Parts: sequence; structure tokens; C-alpha cells
Amino acid sequence: GKIRKEEKGNGAYTRDYTINYKSGLVVDSEKYGNEARMINAAEHFDPPRKPNVEYRGFHSLHTSTWVIGIFALRNIDTGDELLTSYGKSYFKSARSWMSKRNP
Repeated sequence: GKIRKEEKGNGAYTRDYTINYKSGLVVDSEKYGNEARMINAAEHFDPPRKPNVEYRGFHSLHTSTWVIGIFALRNIDTGDELLTSYGKSYFKSARSWMSKRNP
């Protein structure tokens, strides 16, 4: 994805494909990225399911850059859907955005 500064109040909702960091940087894979951008939220299911992967940022000694990796939280069987926790703030922000767009 593209690394950019977080833009607040611009009216664009691209959080479905972003990973936000406290530093104000955002990795945005809305327009391009790899298959990892399709990992779904475990909380989205009814009943909620348990995440089986998580994102972790780390410094690559091989490339001398910061990268985001996807790490398994347990053994994953062939054919299992990859699920991660989007966190409570994701759903709160999405509901807020939707209520403003569809009053």
C-alpha cells in the first residue's frame, strides 16, 4: 500500500483498506496493495469469530525499511479464511461515517 499522512476531516472514508499508526502515518491499500488487504474482521461475523492472524510492524534487516507482516496466531488449515481484529475504534468510526453520509 501507499504510505501517507493521516488526513482528518477530508470526507473520504478509506479505513477499509488502511492501517493507522499513532505517529500519524497510514498505510493505505485502497487502490493498490496485495492480497493482505482482503483479510476480514473477525468481529464482523455473528457470532464473532476469533482472529487467526495479526499485523505487526517491524524493521527489516534485509531491506533496512519498516514493513508490515502478517503473523499466524495459531495453526491455520488449508481453506480457512484469514481473520484479524480490526479493533473497536474501526467499527465506531465506520458507524459514525455512515450516519453522517446517510442521516
